[in-house]
Amino acid sequence: MSDNKITEKFEFKTNILTSYSGYEQRIKTRQYPRHFLTYDYDAMDGFEAQWLRAQARLKQNVPYFIPMWHDVAYLEKDYTKNDKELFIQPEFMYGFRDCQYIEIFSGDDVTQGGINQVRKVTRYIGNAIVIKQGIKRSMSIKNTWIMPLRKCSIQPMSGYNYVYANGANTTLNYEDLLEKYTIDIAKKYKFDYDEDLELFNLFDLPKTYNNKEVFLFTPSWVQDDDMQLTVDKNVNRLDNETGIYLYDLKNNRSYDTNMWEFTLREKKAINYMIKFFKNMGGEFKSFYCPTWANDIQPAFDIQAGKNIIYTKISNMAQFYLTNGRKKHIVIFTKDWHSYIYTIIGYTTETIDDSKYCKILLDRQITENFKLDSVWMISYFNNVRFDSDILELNYETNVVANCVLSFKEIDEL
Repeated sequence: MSDNKITEKFEFKTNILTSYSGYEQRIKTRQYPRHFLTYDYDAMDGFEAQWLRAQARLKQNVPYFIPMWHDVAYLEKDYTKNDKELFIQPEFMYGFRDCQYIEIFSGDDVTQGGINQVRKVTRYIGNAIVIKQGIKRSMSIKNTWIMPLRKCSIQPMSGYNYVYANGANTTLNYEDLLEKYTIDIAKKYKFDYDEDLELFNLFDLPKTYNNKEVFLFTPSWVQDDDMQLTVDKNVNRLDNETGIYLYDLKNNRSYDTNMWEFTLREKKAINYMIKFFKNMGGEFKSFYCPTWANDIQPAFDIQAGKNIIYTKISNMAQFYLTNGRKKHIVIFTKDWHSYIYTIIGYTTETIDDSKYCKILLDRQITENFKLDSVWMISYFNNVRFDSDILELNYETNVVANCVLSFKEIDEL
């Protein structure tokens, strides 16, 4: 296997019916996401090159057990000779969901040589994998790797590149057959979020809001333009191409779509992202998410006991008053707290001969916010994923990148 690229993809299927008013009805037509894997391979000698060429001739209905190279797990403690329980570090247990076979690699070039063996799993007990037949020697956590095996079908090969006569490189694509077994990992590993993540939810956002989940990841900002915004309007252009045209405005609302790039720097974060995407069913369910942009720049200190925020853009009402939606905002402060409010209206007020926009909130502000204590005021949008596909590009087994798009929606 080369270090070029490993890609994992989960794909739901959602039918979306949008009414004339902009409200959506969504139907999840695929109960469980399809699971696809892409591995880049380099053949380093004639034998490996011959094996890669043979894969191109494999029948599509012949299943293969494929090692999950991106789900390499580590032992939690050393394995004793003849013991049939392999204790795995808990954050790696999610990779063994619906897994009946594992592959064990143990490299030891000094004493007894390495191990590369397949074992059948009889059951899971906590973070222990119980195998049917033990390994006849001890193994150390320092040089042992455990990988789940999944039954897959190979997809048609897109291309094969020769490297002289004995070398080659190609990309192999697999589709997980999603077989279910009577044995499985504990429900806490399979379904529960592990929120013990580094640099996660730093502003202590609520896990749920208005009975919906909150997306707690923040953009990575590796590049300056890692976040992009597009604004859609529910409008039809009527044009008979004679020079006269009209816009048929279905409603007054605009809909933000934010696209972010995320770098997931630990296995717990990767698992959390997959579980969240599955819980939402791709585009099916909606949730709340900050824009993580400075959408409202306050002009003065924000006073407790009032329900007003002033901003210098005096004509904000022109852009937002007729929007038809009570948008939510979240105030992020420099002491790592967050406060959520709902905008109920916009007006203007003249102060010292200067005109300001007066943003009216649904309730009184709970405490004073000095200008220099406010880090950012962002919109807190009701959104859904704008794609039924989650694609993870792995750098290592514990680091992955993904790009997600969030579409603002109205709910019935």
